[in-house]
Amino acid sequence: MEGEEMDENYIIARSIKEANKFIQTWEEADIEKLTDDQTRAAIGFASKINSELREWIRMHLDGEGTAHEEGYLKEQQAPWKKANTGDLFTDFGWWHRIANLMLHTAYINHAMLGGDRYHSRLMKIFRDRFSYPEE
Repeated sequence: MEGEEMDENYIIARSIKEANKFIQTWEEADIEKLTDDQTRAAIGFASKINSELREWIRMHLDGEGTAHEEGYLKEQQAPWKKANTGDLFTDFGWWHRIANLMLHTAYINHAMLGGDRYHSRLMKIFRDRFSYPEE
């Protein structure tokens, strides 16, 4: 995010950097023939989300987040608890949802101008490249 200052203390800011690496390598990805760079970018992004957002999810499930986040999480409380204690690598649909909430939150709550741009591009990758079973 050239020319944009990001507070390194924000989990979301740090995760957006990994999201951008993922987006740059996956916008042209062939899901059947992933390159090593595409695989590394996906693992890096998933690892960042997995390692840094568990506490964030727990905090919001306990009612310490914004009204928007709390409302979203309370509607989905059981699945979010499952995602928080499980392995995000085994359920790509949860990776999509967490990334979606992360980037939307970056745009709305943290006024990161890149959040909206990354959100749209990331959601296009998820929509075009992956399908998720109905819950």
